[in-house]
Amino acid sequence: MISLKLIPRLSKNRVQFIICISALIALSVFLHLRLINNASDDAYIHMRIGRNFALYGQPYFNLNNPVLASSSILWTLLIGLVFLEFPIAAQTIAVVNGAFLVLGGVILTLGFIRITNSSSKPLFYISFFIIEQSIAYLPSIALMETSFAIFLMGLAIYCYLNKKLVGVYFLGLLPFVRLEFAFFSMIMIGLSLYTKRWKPIHIILITLLGIFPIIWFLLHHYSQIIPNTVLAKSIIYGVSSVENTLQITSDLVNLNIPNNDYLIIFFPIVVFMLILITYFLSLDIKSSKGDLRDWNLLVSALFISSIATMFTYIISGNQIFTWYKPLYLLPIVFTLLTIISSRKNIPLILLLILITGSHLINMIKYSFEAVFSKISLPQTAEAARVENYLRIGKMLNDKYPGKTLLTSEVGALGFSFEGEIFDGAGLISPDALKFHPMSVPEERDNEKFGAIPYRYIQEKQPDIIVSYDVFIKQFLISELRRKYLWIEEPALLPRDMARFDGVFGCDTLNIFIRKQ
Repeated sequence: MISLKLIPRLSKNRVQFIICISALIALSVFLHLRLINNASDDAYIHMRIGRNFALYGQPYFNLNNPVLASSSILWTLLIGLVFLEFPIAAQTIAVVNGAFLVLGGVILTLGFIRITNSSSKPLFYISFFIIEQSIAYLPSIALMETSFAIFLMGLAIYCYLNKKLVGVYFLGLLPFVRLEFAFFSMIMIGLSLYTKRWKPIHIILITLLGIFPIIWFLLHHYSQIIPNTVLAKSIIYGVSSVENTLQITSDLVNLNIPNNDYLIIFFPIVVFMLILITYFLSLDIKSSKGDLRDWNLLVSALFISSIATMFTYIISGNQIFTWYKPLYLLPIVFTLLTIISSRKNIPLILLLILITGSHLINMIKYSFEAVFSKISLPQTAEAARVENYLRIGKMLNDKYPGKTLLTSEVGALGFSFEGEIFDGAGLISPDALKFHPMSVPEERDNEKFGAIPYRYIQEKQPDIIVSYDVFIKQFLISELRRKYLWIEEPALLPRDMARFDGVFGCDTLNIFIRKQ
């Protein structure tokens, strides 16, 4: 896809360049495998769908239940194709993500070098590569699709800069990996048509060549295009616009302040930061003397798409998960570094340090753990919870094969328990959404909790229920509970119970087995 003739003078010897990239991929794969127990619960949703696609030709979470339960259909299909040839295990996806993390960083760096003419400044473009890797690192080791999305975005940018029409094809694919990239794709395709970078008919045909097969696949298998998860999250979560604004503020100023009253003080700083970037970006556009067919179009599109993504998160009411953050942070950092390359502005450099500092620290911290610890342990209570779910799911699958299981966190449990899963949060079970949103505090403690409606338990009458207290408040005090054998398991594995203060304030995980 990428001609070696187009590779800037990163090395006097192209073989050395290839060896260097291969070594980075090998290191990245090693780190991903060592940090395998930091996978997110949602990653296992993609893996279960991919497994069903590979084994049975059905890209569904539950067999014979055509629900579009993945918000990243291309990533899920890629997992299915990989599972056709390689072991169906999280370790396989760790290898894939390890490679995509490096390749995405390399391709973006090549595009950055092309834009900034920095091939003779190795310190500058190496800094860009390291910063990009640090921003994408945690979502990548969580085995989410972010690294793949960045890789595709990098291909689109690289091809666009080198006037390769295939870049339009990648732009068409991007929204089917992460819907948020639809902003970037639409802006770039629209600008390509407006500036006549290629013949308009060619742009339209190549775009449709990427989009139409995927739309056909979605309609054929699911009879819908918009993922059920998008609808479900907009219903079940009640995060306010203020909360999401403060979350984005925290991400951009790199502060983890639990009290929003203090965090709101930094909001004007973020606004000033974005205005400052806009100002310098406009100066660069003016200095181009009207020639808007080169890099300034691309960088402007990246920055505008980042603003649009942040605004969408603010008004959507959805939670902003860790793997969402690079989707708006990386375009801002790309824009900022592009401006710094030509201006060497001290305030802008300080802004860059402010935005990227904690990401660099986290990458070093996690990598140090992977390399020097005898046993690599989960770094967060959330990751430790996933490991315990895998254990519980396997235990239940061995003891109760073919039974139905109801829960509200379906990823790791659903991957290790192979029977039918009912999702109380509605991500993979649309029939649960009629009981949402649940009231606070009567039915759940927090708007951010995807809890299980008691009426949904009544309706489904599952064989097994697995949940923490906070997700089943009404069920715990109901008469229906008496029809189940109640088993309490530790909320986390014993080694993790000593390291973390439970999960959602709970020390135990409840398992209910329906009495015969």
